[in-house]
Amino acid sequence: MSQPEQRTSEFYGPNRIYGLSDINHILAGAVTDASGSELVQSETRQPIVYLSQARQAFLRRAASLGQRPVLVSDGLSALTEPTCQALRYHRGGWAVRGGGGQLRNGLTGRRIERSADALNLEPVEDIDDLALDYLRPTQADYAQIMVNVSVRHPAGPVPRPGEPVEILSAILTGQAPAAFGRYEPVLTPWDISEIIWMADRDYERGLARSIFFVAGSGGATGVAGATGVAGATGVASSLVLSLDRTPNQTREQINGLITLGRLGDPALGSRLALADRALTALAQSFDVTFALLSARPGNADLTQSPVMPNAPVPLNILLGRDLVSGLRADAPSLLSRFHGATAHRGSGLLIPLDTGRDCTTRLPHLLQQVGFARARPHMGISPAQLKAVHYAARF
Repeated sequence: MSQPEQRTSEFYGPNRIYGLSDINHILAGAVTDASGSELVQSETRQPIVYLSQARQAFLRRAASLGQRPVLVSDGLSALTEPTCQALRYHRGGWAVRGGGGQLRNGLTGRRIERSADALNLEPVEDIDDLALDYLRPTQADYAQIMVNVSVRHPAGPVPRPGEPVEILSAILTGQAPAAFGRYEPVLTPWDISEIIWMADRDYERGLARSIFFVAGSGGATGVAGATGVAGATGVASSLVLSLDRTPNQTREQINGLITLGRLGDPALGSRLALADRALTALAQSFDVTFALLSARPGNADLTQSPVMPNAPVPLNILLGRDLVSGLRADAPSLLSRFHGATAHRGSGLLIPLDTGRDCTTRLPHLLQQVGFARARPHMGISPAQLKAVHYAARF
């Protein structure tokens, strides 16, 4: 095992918000990255790698050139949830230099020979292909909810984009979202009317897709979270809200993390039980085409270090009517087998999942029964959500 990496805290404080000189440094990196015919890479030594304006410019620049971006860091950097999602959206990778100089894929843990190899995001099947540093224990003393939700709206302007986020936040955390923004750190106070104006302006300019980052407030420990507002109280969240508008409909997606509190808190069990209530409320209010809520231990910052994350435990899933009909699923059989399952907008299904290892009503059993391998995006589930389902079912 290589020696653990160290970095002085004088410059790399854990709650630091970067100043103009730091932003200029990232911009310079985005311009002078090592380029090739297929990839462009950028190096960072930030302890928390935000999806700043400069980093977004780097990712978009790579896409405009037909190249794939690679972020290169040492093992002490951690990515925010929006940065992770943006890398995957732009078909990018994360190359990490370990303490012994060995390179690894920060997202999958695979040992690699060069930074370009980090573009391979296929899951590692053989443990011998994993870098030892990837198996290093990480701090995980908070319970996190992993959120994957898709909502369909009729054609035309969406009356209240972001309302599904408000419902999730209100039920799971007891508070409204604290802030939103187009880049990180997220500092603009939450305001749905502002989101409506910005999304409508995007569409008028010919942009069919609008993306916003949504943050909850910091926890009781005073931690602001990856995108939170320092000094606030409550429970942290880091979510990506996207609106994709076509002439026929608008699809609203929410993906990210919500912290429920510290592991060992006596009230944690009752908070986890709120996942069923949250999805039920969404299903009663919107045309939800797909939703999956899972739980896992993680850190208070809601960031991803280049080590193996804890396995998710799927709590409940919602299959919209297009998924049920597209998969030709036997709805009456599923309602009978999965205790607590309910119908959703006709042929859709809202299904609580058992979490015990020996139970036969867990996510893998459901996916096998409905033939989920045949699911496709036109059934109301995004490619990223398809991957999230298959990832959650591996454990």
